[in-house]
Amino acid sequence: MATTYGRVEETYRIILFTTLFFVLLMLRLWRLAAHSPVSVTWWTYTFASAAFATAVIRYRQQVLGPGPAVLAWGALAMASVVVATVAVGSLGALLATRSPAPRVRQEKHCAARRPS
Repeated sequence: MATTYGRVEETYRIILFTTLFFVLLMLRLWRLAAHSPVSVTWWTYTFASAAFATAVIRYRQQVLGPGPAVLAWGALAMASVVVATVAVGSLGALLATRSPAPRVRQEKHCAARRPS
């Protein structure tokens, strides 16, 4: 990220706000995905959240002040929660598919005797 006279380049601002758009889209889709079973597609949320956290942290390196610092820490916390949630969900889904099927108790039924 380049700066000119203490200002962030416009190109980087465009990238940052584009990333913010995708994060807002991700938040909207997260509500829909929460009702579906965990699958490989859930990992797409981790990339978007990590990319946003990286962009905001880089922005914080160039723009000093409490606002960008709070935003950077918040983005990092959000990305960490997303990655941990998806990892735990994936591990749970993996263990659920690998567990043996429950044993069904089979009872011996005697055939009813017919009266002769």
